[in-house]
Amino acid sequence: MNYNEQLHGGTAGIVKYSCGIFFMLFCFTYIYFLQGEILCEAQYVYSKGLTTYKPILSALIITFTLQLVQLTFSKFVTLPQKWYALSYFPSILMLTMLTDINDSAIHRFSLGEWTWGAPIAIISFAVVVLFIKNIFNDRYSHDITLPSCLFPNHIILLIMFLIAGSFPNTTDTYHYELKVERLILEGNYEEACHVGEKSIKSSKRLTEIRMYALAKTGQLGEKIFEYPQYYGTNGLLDINDKDSIYRLKLDDICTSIGAICGSTIKNTQTYLKKVITTDTLCTDIAIEYYLCYMLLDKNLKDFSYNIYKYYNPDKTRLPKAYQEALLYKADLEGDSLNFIDKEIYAKFREYKQLKAENLDQIKRKNKTRRIFGNTFWWYYENQEIND
Repeated sequence: MNYNEQLHGGTAGIVKYSCGIFFMLFCFTYIYFLQGEILCEAQYVYSKGLTTYKPILSALIITFTLQLVQLTFSKFVTLPQKWYALSYFPSILMLTMLTDINDSAIHRFSLGEWTWGAPIAIISFAVVVLFIKNIFNDRYSHDITLPSCLFPNHIILLIMFLIAGSFPNTTDTYHYELKVERLILEGNYEEACHVGEKSIKSSKRLTEIRMYALAKTGQLGEKIFEYPQYYGTNGLLDINDKDSIYRLKLDDICTSIGAICGSTIKNTQTYLKKVITTDTLCTDIAIEYYLCYMLLDKNLKDFSYNIYKYYNPDKTRLPKAYQEALLYKADLEGDSLNFIDKEIYAKFREYKQLKAENLDQIKRKNKTRRIFGNTFWWYYENQEIND
């Protein structure tokens, strides 16, 4: 073996190992940190709940499987050293197809555009490989150096990584929803409450399971308006939403509240009222759900009547949202309350002062939302409810 052959062999080894390391790092990181929740949901739905997705183990298995696909391909198709990274195309195509799923694809299994996109990609790749093998040949190349091989291969890998990461079209909200659901099933209610807590986006399902997590930590009445409430009472609990694909089902939530909802009960208010008026079913969570239902329904009259059945404000501090609602009602009626926190009183005065400023309706609404969007007052006066 002459010097050039030794050089080419050493360069080829470094190229292969560096590409392999970069691919496995990307693949594991991408699957575990970015796509784990989606794959977990997909496995549950497709297996009808018979198998469980283990995030770390599954990410490792997928990573090594795709690496094995690359090794098999490169064994049968020899590419010039400067184009070696293209041997990862089949693996990256499989990774892209595996992770290019959203809630619609999960609920109604379909390959979608990959039905025709995958064959086109494979045929195009085959044409490119044939062209490269005919034009480039390491045997007759005199400029095979380590930098001249590493840089093109790493750039090719980077481009393929970017393409793979650009295909999934799931929203942040759906990722939050799946993560909250998983954490609840694991019993990590406190951690579930913090998922996406700074985001102003939400869905009805995400709102519903967030409220359940808050209830399980005893914080529903305290923090209900710390999260967007775009769906009113349906975002608290929708007893008509009995989709069987959820890992956390309606019956699971209702069991924690007090009882599974019977088929004769047609709305959430009737269900909650029946639970809290039945001594053997009434629980602390059921009471909080009932009181918060009235807040979300903007029913101050019934709320102020019922809250004193379950709380004695002279002996127990009321949760923040309950204080805000009672203070708002008292202000409307010209009454005063001596059990409201000083901070809440002060914040309410600021809220009224801001409302009194000479601003047009849109500017006033936006400004009050930035400062007071986490209060019952803003919800009561400004929140529009989605169907």
